[in-house]
Amino acid sequence: MKKVELITILTIGILSSCSSNNDSTEAQKDSSFAYKIVSAKGYDNQLKEVELPFTIDKDSKLTYNKVGQAIDLTVYKNNSLVTSTFIVTSYNNKTYHTIVESDDNNTYDFVLVNGKIENNIFYKNVFSAKVVFTIE
Repeated sequence: MKKVELITILTIGILSSCSSNNDSTEAQKDSSFAYKIVSAKGYDNQLKEVELPFTIDKDSKLTYNKVGQAIDLTVYKNNSLVTSTFIVTSYNNKTYHTIVESDDNNTYDFVLVNGKIENNIFYKNVFSAKVVFTIE
């Protein structure tokens, strides 16, 4: 996959609000959450680290509203705060399976484990990239 395509895919998926110290308990059931993002690393389909098309700062966050069935990712891109919304299609095994309304080719799995959120990105059901967010 070309670097430009990877950056486009990563750009589609970007996080929203504050903290929780016990994500392992929350991840075992489908419940609302809010995490502050403290750092992020991107990886391509070969798990080689790549530069992300956004940055993390004090306002970066990831939130999930169970009632609205949506995960919001808020980060900085081009010197402004940007929020991307992922619609939750299902939840199982500590994984939120999501889509983005304007994107028919990609799906996004958010997995909460060990103080991190792994966002696995699939292009037409084939793993294409991963972003690992460190949260608090």
